[in-house]
Amino acid sequence: MKRISLLLAVGFLSGCALTTVNEESVKQGMSEAKVFELRGSGYTYDRVWKAAMSAMGNGMVIIDSHKPSGAIRSRMTKLPTGKVVGFFIRPTTPTASAYQIEIVSREPVSVFKLPEPTSWEPSVLADFKAALSQK
Repeated sequence: MKRISLLLAVGFLSGCALTTVNEESVKQGMSEAKVFELRGSGYTYDRVWKAAMSAMGNGMVIIDSHKPSGAIRSRMTKLPTGKVVGFFIRPTTPTASAYQIEIVSREPVSVFKLPEPTSWEPSVLADFKAALSQK
């Protein structure tokens, strides 16, 4: 009887367990991404990149950043079970008439919680705008 109870408990707990999110699965061009555009002569790629790094490091752990490609990925926790947020900047030229910003996130799923159909981080956008307004 103890053995059956133990097997049932292990089965139940494994069903509740969170899966991890592979940071490479969060990429530019995902259908659930939110896309914004920055226009104006006051923006340079270095300024946009610096504001993006600030926003993605605010309350999150940056797990991957590559300035030449304009990609930053952060995890909401240090654990591999945390939500992953991606921030992508295009183009990556020093000066452009407009920069496209794309924000997307993926969170782990469990048996009891399905992923959001459209998932992005409004707090990241707010942090990005605040950092961008500082000179």
